[in-house]
Amino acid sequence: MAGLVYQLKSIWRDKFCMLSFLLPIAAAAAVQFAGVMDFSAQGRIQSGMEGTKQVQAAGLLPAVIVLIAMFMGCTFNAVNMIAEKENGVDLINRILPMTRRQYISQKIFVGFVCGSLSAVITACICFRMDWKRMLLLLVLILLSAAASALIGLLIGRVSDNIMTGVVLIKTVMLVFLAVPLVKYLMGLNKVFSVFSQLVPSTAAFEGMLGLVSKAAPAPAGQVCILTAHCIGWFLVCLAAGNQKNH
Repeated sequence: MAGLVYQLKSIWRDKFCMLSFLLPIAAAAAVQFAGVMDFSAQGRIQSGMEGTKQVQAAGLLPAVIVLIAMFMGCTFNAVNMIAEKENGVDLINRILPMTRRQYISQKIFVGFVCGSLSAVITACICFRMDWKRMLLLLVLILLSAAASALIGLLIGRVSDNIMTGVVLIKTVMLVFLAVPLVKYLMGLNKVFSVFSQLVPSTAAFEGMLGLVSKAAPAPAGQVCILTAHCIGWFLVCLAAGNQKNH
């Protein structure tokens, strides 16, 4: 418990991490305040396929903002671990009465909690849904935040300095945003659609748009894909840890 408290204090003192936490929330609040997202008009949109597309288009901007928040856990873990390396805290952590597994677990937990909390607050600002759809959205958020925290852990472990970490983080975030948006806007072929699912943000994005358009079915397929991502990235983290220990 003391280790988790220390990790949370470390996140709190890191300006980059706090900026990553607050940025999606501030963006959602600004867009909502500006009146860009007028969800009151959805009830007047005609039914059918065209109406569904119009609702999804109206939910595109908030979905992108929530998508950014979902994967901010990647930033928390990566930046925090890199900062510890540069400040010498990583050397202290190695001599503390704490196993490597405990340390990694704490990092994953903190990244998961911070990413989930940022995404939940952002989603509450962006979306107006009934409790059933909000519950499904929460499942998407939790799974996305878990995958993000695991990916951030890998970035933090392979990055030796802040410049390398920032480049990797920006590259990952660009891929997370670009792939689902390109697929949505361009409607590319089935081959691209299949390979796009290798990026966890694609399933999260499609699941959110489905929840915005009330006619869409429950995002069971997206939940399964995100669950597979969480398991896969967890196994990659274990393999990377074992390789480093040897």
